[in-house]
Amino acid sequence: MKSMKELKEMKDLMGGSSKRSMTLTFFTCFMLFTSFTWPVLVAQAPQKETIDGIRNFTKVDDAVGCGGATEPRALAEIAKRGYKSVLNLREATETGAAIEESKTAAEAAGMKFIHLPLNSAKPDMAVADAFIKIMGDKTIQPIYIHCGSANRV
Repeated sequence: MKSMKELKEMKDLMGGSSKRSMTLTFFTCFMLFTSFTWPVLVAQAPQKETIDGIRNFTKVDDAVGCGGATEPRALAEIAKRGYKSVLNLREATETGAAIEESKTAAEAAGMKFIHLPLNSAKPDMAVADAFIKIMGDKTIQPIYIHCGSANRV
């Protein structure tokens, strides 16, 4: 067991209080981490954009865009932006869902249309599994995912 004098000497060698030393170490590590990761995080930050006919459009990254209520006419603009697929999470019973019209518009614009209705009040594991499988398919990306408000995406 160390004497009080030895502990004080160790404390002095460590640059003062151990709390101060720990704070300085944490701050140094944080600054190093941030200096390396910040450019990546900023480059991949989601970008809110305005697209006529789409509520709450956000480009998440190069592979995914998402939004809320999407009028079928807006899907031509989605295709122009390079999206290969549309994943519609709206239930057919939702007001303004326009599932068939959206499918026709997406396919006319050269995109694959996927309808995967998601009831957020009663989530279904089969829907979650299907979503994971769809998102793992790199051949259909970039993909535009939407629902009624952008709360499910």
